[in-house]
Amino acid sequence: MTQRSIPSPRRLFAAAGACCAALLVAACGGDKVEEVSQSAQAAVLTARIEAVELEIGAKIGPAICVSNDDCRTLPMGALACGGPADYRVYSTQSTDVAGLQRLADEHQRLSRDRLALQQAVGPCVAALPPQTDCNRSSLNCRAR
Repeated sequence: MTQRSIPSPRRLFAAAGACCAALLVAACGGDKVEEVSQSAQAAVLTARIEAVELEIGAKIGPAICVSNDDCRTLPMGALACGGPADYRVYSTQSTDVAGLQRLADEHQRLSRDRLALQQAVGPCVAALPPQTDCNRSSLNCRAR
C-alpha cells in the first residue's frame, strides 16, 4: 500500500478560499469573474502540483544505491517554452520506477496546465539533467 501525501493545510485553505471567492464574485455579477476564476484555478493547480511533489518525494525516499548505475534523474514540471523545469535524483534499486514515472507525467501535465492558464512566457533556457552518482559513504544517489 502506497502512503499518500497531502498538501499542507495552508495550501488547501488558500485553494478553497480562492474557489469560494470565485463563486461569490460570480453570484454577485462582478466584473472580475474571469480574473478570480483564473486565480482560483491556478491555486487549485498549485495545490495539486505540491501534493504530487510530496508523493514523488515519498516514492523516491532515501534513493538507496550500491553503484552509480542505480542512480537516475527524473524530469519534473514544465517550462513555458518546453522541456522540464527541474530534475530529481532517484535510485532504481529502491524505487517503483513505473509508479514514479506516472507521478512525474501527472506533475508535468499539471505544470503545463498552470502555465497555459497563466499564459506564461519566459526565456527558453533548458534545464539540463544533473550528473548522478552513488555516494559511497551513505549509499544514496546524489546529483554531482
